Amino acid sequence: MNNEPVAWLLFRDGGESYPEYTNSYKQMREWETYLGDNERIEPHYTAPQIKELSDEEIEQIAIKWYVGTRILPIGFARAILKKASQ
Repeated sequence: MNNEPVAWLLFRDGGESYPEYTNSYKQMREWETYLGDNERIEPHYTAPQIKELSDEEIEQIAIKWYVGTRILPIGFARAILKKASQ
């Protein structure tokens, strides 16, 4: 996963007004040059992509977590999330 910011927000006057947005690294560097006392820049990142699981993949995971006549919900949910984030 890439941990580089994809955009930046410039907050002015203690956050009372709308922030300025840019996805330009050059623009963000210009903001840094003239940053005032009541201003701050916040980086924004992308979220990791979570793939969709097929019904077959979910059934395979469910079989592993099936105990007696019921599925253990916590373990099953964690297994689904783990598989989807791979």
